[in-house]
Amino acid sequence: TRVQIDSKTLFVKSISLIDHIFSNFHENECISGNLNYENSDHFGTFLIIKDLEPSQIEKPAIYRRNLRKIDHDKLTTDFYMIDWNEKVYNESNVEVCFENVIYETEKLLDKHAPLTPISNRKRKHLCKPWIDEEVQKEIRKQNELYKIKNKPSSTESDNEKHKIQKNYVTSLKKEKTVELLQKIF
Repeated sequence: TRVQIDSKTLFVKSISLIDHIFSNFHENECISGNLNYENSDHFGTFLIIKDLEPSQIEKPAIYRRNLRKIDHDKLTTDFYMIDWNEKVYNESNVEVCFENVIYETEKLLDKHAPLTPISNRKRKHLCKPWIDEEVQKEIRKQNELYKIKNKPSSTESDNEKHKIQKNYVTSLKKEKTVELLQKIF
C-alpha cells in the first residue's frame, strides 16, 4: 500500500493494489469479494466455496509396475515367442511397425509386471522424494524409541534417547531436502 497525502484537504489516503482471488474449483460455486469497512482504507477479501466436502475431493489412483519381481527367463522366452518378422521386419509402414513394437512390449509388461495401484503410504512418499531409505530407517528407529518412551516403565534416559533421535531425524530430513534441491537447481 502506498500512502498519499492530499495537499488541499490534508487528508491521508492510500492507494492499494487490487486483490485477486484465484481458484481451480470449477465444480463448485464460488463467491468472492471485498468487505468494506467504514473506518479503514483497506478492504477485507473473502472466498466462499459452497458444497465442498472431503468426499468430493478424490485422489486419482497411481499405478506402478514392480520390475524387481520379473522372472527374466520367462520374459525372455515370451519375447522370443513373438513373431517379430510379421510384426516389425515385414511391415512397410513405419508407424504401424512402431505401434506393433509398443503393443507387444506392453503386452509382455502386463503379463510379467502388471500395473498395480500404489498404497496411500507410498503415495505420500512420492510427494517427498528426499525421504529415502536412510531417512525411513531412522524414522522407524525414532518410532520404536517413542513407543519405549511412552511405556509406564520408561526412564528419563528413554525420553532423552527419543529426543536425540527425533532431533537427528529432523536434521537428516533438512540435509536430504537441501541435497535434493541442490541436485535440481
